[in-house]
Amino acid sequence: DLRPTSNRGRQWLWSRATLYDSLDSLLVTGLDADYASAIVAIFTPNIRDPLGRGAPEPPFYRPVSVFEYHIRVVEGLLGAFEVSGDRRLLHAAAHAADVVLGSFAF
Repeated sequence: DLRPTSNRGRQWLWSRATLYDSLDSLLVTGLDADYASAIVAIFTPNIRDPLGRGAPEPPFYRPVSVFEYHIRVVEGLLGAFEVSGDRRLLHAAAHAADVVLGSFAF
């Protein structure tokens, strides 16, 4: 996540939350090239998303706020789906929601 006053980042959610949270805003404001770059970054396989599903899996060895993950990652993907109609984002949002369901297990 970004810290605008210090111009630095902070890994507190471990999932590039700002990238997901800003997807719909990039489209609405006409920053299509930045949106396209963000989509490529989201769907490129990496250590948190080895299959390139578009939703990072938070590390279970670190404390993560399930609430923040949902409102930033899931909402970001759903908002971008609503604006763009790209069904990959809808599927990524469903995967992101499924990823943290284990935190509610009894």
